[in-house]
Amino acid sequence: MKNIKTFLLVLAIALITVPATAKVRLGQTKDSTTYDFYGFIRNYFATDSRQNKMAGEEQFYLYPLDEYLDDNGNDINAAARIRLLAITTRLGLDITANELWGAIPKAKIEADFNGFSGYPLLCRLRQAYIELDWGKQDILIGKTWHPITSSVMPDVFSLASGSPFNPFSRTQMVKYTYKKNNLRFIGAALFQSQYLSVGPDGASSDYDRNSLSPELYLSADYKSNNFFFGGGIDLLRLKPRLFYTNNTATFKTNDYINSFSGLVYAEYKQGLFTAKAKSIYAENTAQLFMVSGFAMKEQDSVGNASYLPMRSQSTWLTASYGKETKIAAFLGYMKNFGTTENCTEVYMRGPTNMDKMFRLSANVMHTYQNLVLGLELENTSVWYGNTINFDSTVTDTHIVSNLRCCIMVKYLF
Repeated sequence: MKNIKTFLLVLAIALITVPATAKVRLGQTKDSTTYDFYGFIRNYFATDSRQNKMAGEEQFYLYPLDEYLDDNGNDINAAARIRLLAITTRLGLDITANELWGAIPKAKIEADFNGFSGYPLLCRLRQAYIELDWGKQDILIGKTWHPITSSVMPDVFSLASGSPFNPFSRTQMVKYTYKKNNLRFIGAALFQSQYLSVGPDGASSDYDRNSLSPELYLSADYKSNNFFFGGGIDLLRLKPRLFYTNNTATFKTNDYINSFSGLVYAEYKQGLFTAKAKSIYAENTAQLFMVSGFAMKEQDSVGNASYLPMRSQSTWLTASYGKETKIAAFLGYMKNFGTTENCTEVYMRGPTNMDKMFRLSANVMHTYQNLVLGLELENTSVWYGNTINFDSTVTDTHIVSNLRCCIMVKYLF
């Protein structure tokens, strides 16, 4: 509650001190700095046919849980759920200032009430960054969408935005963008805070911070009138532990794990029709809210260990048509490839016995002035394995499916 009051106080000061000149533009100072206030009130109604892995007060949907059989063979997780929440209501402020060093300075602060600390009414900082735009070059410092997420986003209105098929993260970064004609190059150094890697101590930013190496992302893409495509690579280095303790002694450790992920993405537009796709070969991408992690291969007598990244392939595509009334479909597929060698301990975001996952969804949205109404039906199926092999692959599988119905009512301002 204290965080909510602080954010609203800052917003109120901005509203009072800057004279309004337009409905969404709060005002323009004498030095031509502009303050654009934006946001929406959003309500999600959702119902599921079974128990699922979810976040954000069950609005951020991930996948159905595996069977949990009672003594009579009944699946306890085959129980429906229902909820209605408005905590993703959003407030934001864009600031554009006078020219500085030949660049246009920009800044953004954005928040909602979808807390991630276990308390649902926590004011959450979604984005906060400073940007210097020279036209062909751009430097951004602060918290915003991970470029691996925002390269292409699927046409769904569910809060998870295609996760866990689509990598999902907003994080702190220093990002450089260079544009030449129809080409764009992006390089970024990223630092974890909200979306975290997993390891021996669960989800934590310590693995990233203790590595003394930020996550690195590089990409290049090309855009024409109708077509946009590109690719990128993501490099992650983690330090899983600082020390190891056995029954008799404690030893300082010096082990790391390095992971490599690569992706391609594309988008095509023609009139009211849009098609998008993304495919990622992922290693140890738990920080991107994917079903992933890493495993310990072996460990010596003083605790120094070698590690192997969990590998997977995730691909999705969407197609949409319309403007005021828009229909769209989403298709996603993920396959677990395990590790390249046998391992001992596994540190995962998500179940260790997931072999593959498939999702098919369809939605329709209608926009009337500032009011947006939406309906989305989504079926997600997971192949869970009864046997987990030493290389973390899964065999002897069975299918578990969930049908989700989501209704959205949103008012833009």
